[in-house]
Amino acid sequence: YGYQFTLFRFALTPEPPQRSTAWAAQSVYLGHLAVTDIEAMRFHTRQKLSRGGALGLAGASVEPVIIWLEDWQIQGKEATHWPLRIQAQTNDLGIDITLHPEKPVVLQGDRGLSRKGPQPGNASYYYSVPRLDTRGTLTIDGAVTTITGRSWMDREWGSSVLGEGVAGWDWFALHLADGRDVMFYHLRREDGSGDALSRGVVIDSSGEVQPLRADEVSLTVTSRWESPVTGIAYPVGWQLEIPTMKLTLEVRSRILAQEWTEPIRYWEGAVSVSGSVDGVGYLEMTGYDKRKSNKVWNR
Repeated sequence: YGYQFTLFRFALTPEPPQRSTAWAAQSVYLGHLAVTDIEAMRFHTRQKLSRGGALGLAGASVEPVIIWLEDWQIQGKEATHWPLRIQAQTNDLGIDITLHPEKPVVLQGDRGLSRKGPQPGNASYYYSVPRLDTRGTLTIDGAVTTITGRSWMDREWGSSVLGEGVAGWDWFALHLADGRDVMFYHLRREDGSGDALSRGVVIDSSGEVQPLRADEVSLTVTSRWESPVTGIAYPVGWQLEIPTMKLTLEVRSRILAQEWTEPIRYWEGAVSVSGSVDGVGYLEMTGYDKRKSNKVWNR
């Protein structure tokens, strides 16, 4: 199985409105839960949408760590925030898992500031926890299965992230069998070329981080899949090369149809890795839809 659990927060105004009613909303929260059943070749998705504010329908706190969207939540324990527990349940699909970090936090970009363009607003604060021991239960069609595995956690926030001429991104998060982890954030320009601000990291088995510049990574599309729902063609096979580390990785979708269609159109799903080293991971692709989209987000 593969799973994705994402909580998006969209601010509605730069400053909270001064209104007396509890219905006043400062932000909107969107939740995405997806489960890839590889053996059954099925992709299950569920989403929630609610307002943040005094009503308490959605929000976040630091001490203790709780991020919630109605009855979906991520909750930390004690001052260290770990372990994290994720609970997201619908009538027929759900996860209840606990995450323990196996490697330290990785600050992406320049000490956590990830540049996406030349202007001051074209950036996000971004960190990752690349390996998380994962244990709990998975519910599909009402059937509960005990699961164990590994997760990857990203936390990213900012506004007006992408620079002029950048259409979207291809994000790779890969767990390799030799204990290394690879993340590459490929910023894709409207003409299909890669942007010079694309960045990544290779994290060794002890947690040591080697940053990657755009010119140190080569990406080649090896296969595509056209969505029968949206008509969007996504690259679902890639060759990712890092010559300085003698890595040539073949990244392939575990099943083709792992697309979100509304309200945001993107592809995110489980992939396999072969080549220099075997592995597993996740791939997220945005911006292949020709429609214009609002690029102000908080994940």
